[in-house]
Amino acid sequence: MKKLKFLSISALALSFIPLVACNNANENTNTNDNTTIPNTTSNVITTTDDENIDIVVNVYDIDGEKQTFNINCEKGASLTLELEKVTEVKKNGSFVSSIANSVIDSNYYLEIFENNVSSLVGIDDLVLDDGDVFDFKNTCWNLASLGYGGTLDDTDALVDRMIYHYAKTYLKDTIKKATSYKEVYWDAMFVNLLTEYNYDTNVINFDGASEELINSVKDANVSENSDIDNAKLYFVSKALGISNPSLGEYFMNYYNTLNTYEDYKTPFLLSPAKGLNITNSNIEKVLNESSISDTQWGTDALNWQISLFASFGIDRFDETITSQINTRTKDGEYTAGGTTNALSLLSFAGLNINPRLEKYKIDNKDVIEYLFDNYYDTKTDLMKCNITDTGTNYSTNQIYASFAVYKCWRDQAVKDKVSIFR
Repeated sequence: MKKLKFLSISALALSFIPLVACNNANENTNTNDNTTIPNTTSNVITTTDDENIDIVVNVYDIDGEKQTFNINCEKGASLTLELEKVTEVKKNGSFVSSIANSVIDSNYYLEIFENNVSSLVGIDDLVLDDGDVFDFKNTCWNLASLGYGGTLDDTDALVDRMIYHYAKTYLKDTIKKATSYKEVYWDAMFVNLLTEYNYDTNVINFDGASEELINSVKDANVSENSDIDNAKLYFVSKALGISNPSLGEYFMNYYNTLNTYEDYKTPFLLSPAKGLNITNSNIEKVLNESSISDTQWGTDALNWQISLFASFGIDRFDETITSQINTRTKDGEYTAGGTTNALSLLSFAGLNINPRLEKYKIDNKDVIEYLFDNYYDTKTDLMKCNITDTGTNYSTNQIYASFAVYKCWRDQAVKDKVSIFR
């Protein structure tokens, strides 16, 4: 499993990493897509020194969100210390890794721009002058590596931008509106996956979940639930960090009676076995005796089956399914519908195949480029699939979860199979 670490770069690259610090802020705003939202917390610091200067610090997160700090400080002050007076500054050694809870991701670093010019020194060596504007931008240092033999363009950076924007906005909106765990199990699968692969849990979490959602988990009657509802309960309980011993007992009894593989259903019902550390001979028997869910590449049932098999280390269908992928792509039948196309990323990751390779393109577009062109507005960072009033939209949430599977696979130093089922 890939363990993300803070970025270690060459001496020159490190010099670009923001080592932020600034002073008194009388205004703090969050902006995204030309929209300004005043922060509810006002941070104002005043000094009486005649040599005070005014500077501006802008922090740009991976998803494009900007936070602005207007600072009045003494001439010669430390930018790091001044920023720490008004917001949280996280460091990795002498280098700044996050400002104002900006995302920490090993593919990115905070690059410093001083008056629109990339700085050649770190934050602690900056000389502050009146009227200076410092921009700290989360910059992808690893685009060529992210391409992994595919196109070396911005597409993979957009994957990250999309995932983190979802985690900070739609995910939070969804769990605030949800009244039952049955509404948010795909969101929980998204969180559980990225948490297990050690992405930034300060951003990717179920914090802020509604009382109704939390109580639906705590008050769930496992014995009266359907088996699929208990699988949903498992995913959401894990995301919320709520233990339910009854779930373990329920699934142990369920696996004792398991005797056949059912399309669409079995992948969700077997995944708790891994998380709950349950072993049962019936699980192995059913998986080993099952056939391919559907002979047509690209069906949801097949995508989920491949992902499940990847989690259990079963590879007996890999060669057959890979051949189907190659055949259907060659015949121009690869691009299907939005959600189904996104779920194909589960199969690619479950087979340890890069979906961005040239041979998997149709009309010069791979599946990720297709999804961006048809379902994702990269200018406004908004999915064209809207979140419903109830806070759930399964098509939208499945697309985000599928992208998360691709990211976890892509970011591994040594590529290995990745499964959505944790």
